[in-house]
Amino acid sequence: MFGSAPGVAVVRRAGRIAVVDRKGERWRSHGRFRIIGTPRVLTGLALGAHSLAFSFDTIGSGAGDALYVAPLAGRERRVTGEGGESPLGWTPAGALVTSRYLGGESFRLLLRAPWGALLGTLANRARVPTWDPATRSALFVAAGWLMRSAGASAKRMADVRPLGLAAPRTISLLRPIPGGGVGLRGGRSVLTLGRDGALRARTRLPRGSIQGDGLIPSPDGSMVAFAVIWASPGGRRASIAVEVLGPRPGPARQIADWQVRSPGTCAGVAVSLRWRGRWLLASDGLGTVLAARASGAGGAVDLSAAGRALAGADTAPAAIDARWG
Repeated sequence: MFGSAPGVAVVRRAGRIAVVDRKGERWRSHGRFRIIGTPRVLTGLALGAHSLAFSFDTIGSGAGDALYVAPLAGRERRVTGEGGESPLGWTPAGALVTSRYLGGESFRLLLRAPWGALLGTLANRARVPTWDPATRSALFVAAGWLMRSAGASAKRMADVRPLGLAAPRTISLLRPIPGGGVGLRGGRSVLTLGRDGALRARTRLPRGSIQGDGLIPSPDGSMVAFAVIWASPGGRRASIAVEVLGPRPGPARQIADWQVRSPGTCAGVAVSLRWRGRWLLASDGLGTVLAARASGAGGAVDLSAAGRALAGADTAPAAIDARWG
């Protein structure tokens, strides 16, 4: 869960973990953390202006995540044992919001001081907790409401029950949208809400499942894009479609589609979508690269051959990473 730290990477240096971003190394642990070749997995990272928090889980132990906090100029401190608690992000006031797994699809959201002391509980039995780095606030669903919290209390943003979803419990994905809006998926419905919680656009998926990074908002927040995949019964063939919802009310429009075949299974196909203005670049990790206008006008431009030529004949399709220049 690295949503609170866009552009941040964790690397291992001299047996210690280091946090780096575009400015360089921001912090390095004092203790040694073995990650590669061990059952321990880094499960969360939240980088703040003056502090950071991270969590580890031991695979197969069933004990859950262990939470650590540290000032950027100091030593890490273990705050919890393996109690299933991981960081979401740092609020504007410098407090840490964490999520503790309760079982099923429920989480408890907690507020902690920069040094780790527990300050209070923000929500019990919250669903799909998600961090919005632009507003430095937590988004989640509780008791049928979409909620937002940037500190000691949570505010109701929208009642999700009248939005045409089968039930609030079907909500499986929240995605912050630039400008304070939210994209969400519940069952086969995809919706976008404005900053005030008002419904902007809604569509229904006839079949298939959303793949890759989920809902990808446009830079101005007026649209969201997503990829839908329909796999054959054997799983070796699939159809992929790229859909765009917004900016006007109405169903999503398909702007690109293609077929894929995999020697293994297509169930793990992860489609990457990247915006540039009103254009989208789509790639599937199997060699297909397409560019298309968000309006769908003019059809998609197939860049697959160009991508293979630039990458070289010896490059595996999965190694072709398509990005805007």
